[in-house]
Amino acid sequence: WVLSYLASSGPKVAPFIVSSLVQLLCRITKMGWFEDPCHQKITDEVGQFLHASSKHCVIGLGILTQLVSEMNLPAPGRSLTQHRKTASSFRDLALLQIFEGATMN
Repeated sequence: WVLSYLASSGPKVAPFIVSSLVQLLCRITKMGWFEDPCHQKITDEVGQFLHASSKHCVIGLGILTQLVSEMNLPAPGRSLTQHRKTASSFRDLALLQIFEGATMN
């Protein structure tokens, strides 16, 4: 829902709302990384932002930046082992794709 809202209304809303929604999306993705495989496909979905308008591209790059930052921070209430497992999986599955997608533009 958050990603579709950002796609449809993101360029029209205030920047502080966009940044809060991006942070929420990244936190949900991190917490659900192993719960549902759709969370591991977020880079494909955000890639569509990078090929749309310039405002969508800025939002997409913001999502990717926040996602990388969020994956590097341990979440309160989760063990260090869970954090390392999530961060390692993110690195192996998504980080190269994020780098390649961000440098293409």
